Amino acid sequence: MIGNSILIRIVGAIVKILIYYISICILANLISLYSLKNSITLAIEPFISIQKYMYFNGIREIWQYKKECINFNKFLWYEPKIGSCNFNNSEFNTSLNFDKYGRVSSRPNFFEKESIVVIGDSHTMGWGVNDEETFSAILEKKIDRTVFNLGVSSYGTYRELLRLENSGVLNLVNTIIIQYCDNDLEENVARKYSDKEKPLYDINSYKALLEASNINEYQVIRKWVMYTIFELPFNIIQNILKKENNYRNKNDFESHIEPLIEILKKFPSIRKKNVIIFYINGEGVRFENYKEKKLENIKFINIETTKEDFFNIDDHLNTKGHMKIAEKINTFLKEEAELIGRLKDH
Repeated sequence: MIGNSILIRIVGAIVKILIYYISICILANLISLYSLKNSITLAIEPFISIQKYMYFNGIREIWQYKKECINFNKFLWYEPKIGSCNFNNSEFNTSLNFDKYGRVSSRPNFFEKESIVVIGDSHTMGWGVNDEETFSAILEKKIDRTVFNLGVSSYGTYRELLRLENSGVLNLVNTIIIQYCDNDLEENVARKYSDKEKPLYDINSYKALLEASNINEYQVIRKWVMYTIFELPFNIIQNILKKENNYRNKNDFESHIEPLIEILKKFPSIRKKNVIIFYINGEGVRFENYKEKKLENIKFINIETTKEDFFNIDDHLNTKGHMKIAEKINTFLKEEAELIGRLKDH
């Protein structure tokens, strides 16, 4: 009888602990959700981890899922819709404006032959910042030359170059700046042997893209709670035990370079242009073995970013990050111009 009584007390204590634990987890979810909904990011554990999980699993608005922002394109899947598009998330409230030449900016000296075009994914497009806050718009003001911004969210290098060829911009520029991202690899590998003249997408794939934003709220909330109860404690412990935080070297660029070069070869129209390639990965994750080098008309440059250049929750560049990228590119262009000038003098 005494043994049974002790067992009952132990079981009762365990049940109470579990009830307290689950209640605390639910409370942490409520606090995190309320803060996110009010554009407040909580930079302490466990709230930062819960907010990130909530954001990337149900809360985050995806630009290319918004029918008011995109049009169907049989070669590109989707492209920016001409006009204005509001795009808001927990850490930003923005308006993106596009015309036939890309993201709108001041564009001084519009017909200047030494214009520049920047192509890339959401980082270049300016996910999370307004028109004049993109690194292309900032660079444009620094050099007083038109910088066209043809960046589009989730495009790989193949679609970026395909959009460039069909934009009417190529003949107006002498320099092409390509922003590479680690998630370009999948598209570049898949498109190495694609026929540029053959449509890749149909209207049904476009409709499926728009429907991707539809979510089951009950399943999402259940997922949040289960994550907090079962996964979060282990994730926090792992992060504490790691010598480095999540902002660290992760990818080996050697696996990316060959597919990237193959894609560039598919577009002979860029061979007589100055091509500059740099990378930005989500949350600033760095490439291992990324070296500054030159291949014919292509120069690879390294622009290092830090955590402070990205939003706390979202994995894209903030205004400070865009400013840094613009300054680094401006410095590189100045150094290149000075080098060319010295060579001409000799």
